[in-house]
Amino acid sequence: MIQILKNAKLLHRCVDYLTHQIESRMPLVPVEVADEKSSMLEADDILPRPEKSPARSPREESPSDRSPQNSFNISVCGEEEVPDFHGCGITDILTCISPERPVMRPNWPSLRNHLIVRCDDVEEPLQDYVCPNEEHVRQIIQFGHDTLNRNRRGDTVNILVHCAAGISRSTAATLLILSMKMGKGTEAAAMRHLTSIRPICRPNAEIVRHGDRLLQREGRIIQQVTMWKMRHYPAAAVYG
Repeated sequence: MIQILKNAKLLHRCVDYLTHQIESRMPLVPVEVADEKSSMLEADDILPRPEKSPARSPREESPSDRSPQNSFNISVCGEEEVPDFHGCGITDILTCISPERPVMRPNWPSLRNHLIVRCDDVEEPLQDYVCPNEEHVRQIIQFGHDTLNRNRRGDTVNILVHCAAGISRSTAATLLILSMKMGKGTEAAAMRHLTSIRPICRPNAEIVRHGDRLLQREGRIIQQVTMWKMRHYPAAAVYG
């Protein structure tokens, strides 16, 4: 049984690695989140992806320069893509990463807050792995509340959420924040928004399950993720 679990873990990591290789070749677009009363996002809300280019001069326009005042933007990426967002006015970073993995806080003048949530990308308890639990998800939700409250007070908020590959933990956390921003009853729109900015996503089932309950969404977030996984990742579309 121990050998089977080890093989399953190895296969899981291989799948994540291969998926990341595919995902890293796809464009990434920071987007502006719709207001709570909105159920759809317009194409004009999408901001261009920061290009991999030499550092901008202080006078050169960046995506953050083009953001309207008091805007709320959220982007998702893998850890290798984080440096691409230098100069984009990122104010808050949420890192969902394994306990043993080192994390560097970017030295960006605009950065106000960097939360690190330590959990592995697993969806059930496994020996030697830290499965996402309620406390981890409470940290994510509190991060969302804090940034949304600052935005309501008039601050422009540009969030970057990342995990190792930008596929599972980070997309689950982003979906919860989108659901909080857009309000109850807009879970389908939140899922569409997520998949439009991160088409290769596979939100972590445990983060979604705890988040749906803590946000009192009565299974609606779970339902949206399950439907997405059934279409794109049939083997992963089972919730305990």
